[in-house]
Amino acid sequence: MPSGLKDKNPTVGASSSAPPPPWINLPRDLTANILRRLGQVEILQTARKVCTTWRSVCSEPSMWRVIDLEYCSFEVVLRFSSHNLLGHEYFLEFEKSWSQELSGLRYEDRERARRENEDLERDRFHNPLCRRAVDLSQGELIDINIDYFGTDGLLYYISERAKISSHLKRLRLKCCNFIDFIALTASVKKFPDLEELHLEYMAFVNLKDIEAISISCPKLKSFTFSITDSGPWQIRSSIVEIDDNYALRIAKNMPNLRYLCLSGVKLSKEGRKAFFESCPNLDYFPM
Repeated sequence: MPSGLKDKNPTVGASSSAPPPPWINLPRDLTANILRRLGQVEILQTARKVCTTWRSVCSEPSMWRVIDLEYCSFEVVLRFSSHNLLGHEYFLEFEKSWSQELSGLRYEDRERARRENEDLERDRFHNPLCRRAVDLSQGELIDINIDYFGTDGLLYYISERAKISSHLKRLRLKCCNFIDFIALTASVKKFPDLEELHLEYMAFVNLKDIEAISISCPKLKSFTFSITDSGPWQIRSSIVEIDDNYALRIAKNMPNLRYLCLSGVKLSKEGRKAFFESCPNLDYFPM
């Protein structure tokens, strides 16, 4: 080629790849701030798979100090599961067998069975995600909400991880129809620094179980308990009256309470007095 002439054709093997997306070069703290605006299910299922930078940011323990896996409808569970062929085939088979199983039932029984089946499938979907989130926290977990899913095994898993480095200060369980009293009391013993415990519409935890829980959580500052009936998926409509002596025993085990809510529970004047006398810092206790 004559001197001074430039080759108009690009050199063979020269890089022709597109420039990296602009979000790659954002500061990590800004990237983390943006990702936190997503739901945690979305982070675990999709955001971590976008690029290595996002995966790295999503894996930082600081992202998982608070775990709140939002309630997912059955349709959302199906959508996420259809991202892989195995999950999609499983749910197609589940839907087919489910329809055959329910075809001979009355409408009321069919609807009840449908709700129970959907709850079971939501547990299959949420439990592994929750375990993954707990692992990513690497012992820095301080606050967790478990709503409308959860099993004894999941609660034991969280408590075993917390035993290594326990900082958990707040736990809320709401409508967890597959968590019983035995698993709950065994687990809270592993949370010595627990300051807030909220039990809302727990089918297999009743008022008589609360005394054992109160003994295990002497540092509690905030406690909520909502009455349910003895079976899953049903909320008790009647008011339960508790014995004054029992109220006194609970109160003595929770001297640091500032917030107390016993929904669906009737206390006598002496029972309420027991709480105020045993919990001098009590600021909120609706009658």
